[in-house]
Amino acid sequence: MAPHSPVWTLSAQQVYETLSTSTQGLSEAETALRIKHYGFNELPEPARRSLLLRFTDQLTHFMALLLWVARTLAFISGTPELGWAIWAAIWINADFSFSQEFQAEQALAALNKMLPARAKVYRDGTLYRMLDCVRYCSKNPG
Repeated sequence: MAPHSPVWTLSAQQVYETLSTSTQGLSEAETALRIKHYGFNELPEPARRSLLLRFTDQLTHFMALLLWVARTLAFISGTPELGWAIWAAIWINADFSFSQEFQAEQALAALNKMLPARAKVYRDGTLYRMLDCVRYCSKNPG
């Protein structure tokens, strides 16, 4: 198997070979070794930036910078009404974009809390339902 093959393109046997396992699953000892070596099966929390910095991002992205230049040129060319209109558009856009991004993050966090943290795994040939399978490995047969 090529190391860059997507997992969904592999046969079941190729997956077993790649992951050094079998239809019987991992042994408890192998599971403990892999957790010790690789860590738990979890994604790290992304670094959170302050709200002020995230709002500032909305004022300094490429298109906003172009609008700042246009605003400056409007004032230089003697059309302050246009300059103020562009200034207002920059701030309205920043406010709208920031609020949309913030609401999307809040919705994603709420959805993440609703996801069940369960998986079915084989350990030494026995099927278990793992509760909170990301962090805690409490086994319930079934």
